[in-house]
Amino acid sequence: MKALFCLFLAGTLSLNAADKTANGTIAGVTVFGDRAEVTREATLDLEAGTHHIRFEGLPANTDRQSLQLQCDGPLVLQDIRLVTTYLEEVANEQSRALFKQLNALKLDRRRNELATARIEQEIKALQSIWKGVTTPTDGAAVATDPEQWAGLLEMQSKRSAALDQQGLELEVQRKELDANIRELEQQIQKVRATQQRSRTDVVAVVEARQSGPADLQLTYQTPGASWSPTYQVRADSQGGNVEIVYRANVRQSTGEDWTDVALSLSTAQPHIDGREPELRPWWIAEVKPMPVSAPAPQESRARGYALAADEADYYIEGKKAISGEVDFLGTKDFTKFGGMEVSKAVIQQGLIATKFDVPAKVTVATSAERVVCTILQFNSAADYRHTAVPKLSPYTYLKAEIANATNAQLLPGQGSIFIDGNFVGKADLDLVAPGEKFWVYLGVDPAVTVERNKLQGKDSTEGIFNKTKRMVTSYEFVIKNQRQQPIQLSLWDQLPMASNEDIEVELLVPEVGKRGAIATIDDQKRLEWKFSLKPGQDLKTPLSYTIQYPQDMLVSGL
Repeated sequence: MKALFCLFLAGTLSLNAADKTANGTIAGVTVFGDRAEVTREATLDLEAGTHHIRFEGLPANTDRQSLQLQCDGPLVLQDIRLVTTYLEEVANEQSRALFKQLNALKLDRRRNELATARIEQEIKALQSIWKGVTTPTDGAAVATDPEQWAGLLEMQSKRSAALDQQGLELEVQRKELDANIRELEQQIQKVRATQQRSRTDVVAVVEARQSGPADLQLTYQTPGASWSPTYQVRADSQGGNVEIVYRANVRQSTGEDWTDVALSLSTAQPHIDGREPELRPWWIAEVKPMPVSAPAPQESRARGYALAADEADYYIEGKKAISGEVDFLGTKDFTKFGGMEVSKAVIQQGLIATKFDVPAKVTVATSAERVVCTILQFNSAADYRHTAVPKLSPYTYLKAEIANATNAQLLPGQGSIFIDGNFVGKADLDLVAPGEKFWVYLGVDPAVTVERNKLQGKDSTEGIFNKTKRMVTSYEFVIKNQRQQPIQLSLWDQLPMASNEDIEVELLVPEVGKRGAIATIDDQKRLEWKFSLKPGQDLKTPLSYTIQYPQDMLVSGL
C-alpha cells in the first residue's frame, strides 16, 4: 500500500461538493486504552484529473489530525479534511409508521369515548323511564299488577347489567389504548432525539495522473473505545501446574458499528504526551506570619490560600488520572472445555508497545455489551506456598509462583481463580514482563490455620535517676496443617519501628540472622518464618520483644 503525500491547504480548496463517494467498509480496527483507530477500504474507478472524494458518516468526534489516506494507485493527495454536512429534516419510514399507528390508536380512543357517552345516556334514560313508571303523577295511577311489576323489574335488571358490562369492557379497552398511546409517543420522542441532523464526512482532494481503478484506505482515530485485560487462572494442585488465559474486554460507543472486522489490541498510550515534562525552578522562601489585625485576602477566605500560576498548573495536572473499567470473567466452571484449543492472538512486539492481532473476524456494536477476545494462553510449573498474616487476617492464603512463558507483557488486571476445576474467588494480577516470575494468588485455604495468641506481658520501671519504662510483649502462634499433603508456609508479623533514639525495641524470640534460623527480619522490621509442614502436622512458635523508653515520655502507636 503506497502512502499518499499529505499537503494541508489553509482553505484554498472548496470541499463543499464531491464528484465521488467512497464510503467503503470498515476493514480493520485497532483499539487502545481510550480510543480506536479505524480503517475503511474502498475501490473507485477514477479518470485522469482532480477529484473530490467523500467518505460519509464518520463518528462526530473523529480526531481530524489523525486522518490518513493511502492508495494503491498513481494518485497525489492535495488536501484532506473533516467537514460537517447538515441534513434537511425528512420523515423517515420509521417515523411515518409510528405516526400512522398513533393516529389509529387515537381514533380508536375517540370511538371508545363516544361509546361510553352513549351508554351513560342510555343509563340516564332507563332511570328516567323507571322513575316515571314507579312514581305516581297527577291523573295517572301506579301499576299494581304483580306480573306487570315482575316484567318491569326483569327488564330493568337485564338492561342495567348489560350496560354495566359494556361500560366495564370499554373502560378496560380505554386503559389499554392509553398505555399503547403513551408507549408510541415515547418511541416517537426517542426517534426524534436520535434523528440525524448533521453528518461528519471526510473529503479528500486527489489528482489521478492516469485513468484506472484505485484502492483507497482511510484511517482515522476516534474516542469512545477501550479494552481492558482480564484473566482466568486455573491451578492444578495434583499436577503442580497453573494455566493462565489472558483475555480482553472490548467496548465501544463511537457511533458506528464494527461488523466482521480485523481487530487488534494495542498497549500503546496515545493519550499521553510523548515529550517528557520540563522541570521548573523550585523556589523556597521564608514564611512570615500575617499580623492578626490584618484582614485576610478575599481568595484566602474562600479557599484557604491562593496557588501561584505554576503551582496551580502542577496541582491540576497532578489530579488528572486515567481509570479503566475492568470486568471479571463469568463464574461458571469451564473445566469441561479444558481440552479444547482456544483461538489466540498474534503478538507483535514493538519498540515501546505490544499489539495483539485477534485471529478471527469480530463484530462490536456501538454502545453494546462487552466483547471478550482471547489474547493468549500458557501453562507454567508452579511453586505453591501458603501465607499467613494473623495480625491482619484470620485466614491462611494460598499462592503460586509461576513464570510468564510468553513474549508478551501481562498488563495489570483481575481474574477468576479456579483450583482443580472449582471456582474459588477473584484476585489481582500485577504487571509482568515476558519471562518474568510472578505470584498468582489463589485465595483462602481453610485447611491450614494460624492462631496468634497474646501471652501475659511484663512491664517494669528501671533506673535510679533517669527512670525508663520497659514493656515485654509476647505471642504464641498455633499452626495446624489439616491437609493430607506437605505444605510450605510463610508466617508474617512485625516489630514496631522507633522514630526517636530514646525508644529502644529489642527482639527476644525468635533468633534471626544466625545460620539455621527459621525467621528473618527486613529493614522495615517485618518478620518472616518459613515452615515445611508435614501432612496433619501441628506446631507452636513464639514471638517476644521489648520496648523501652523514658518514663516521662508519651509514646503513641503502642
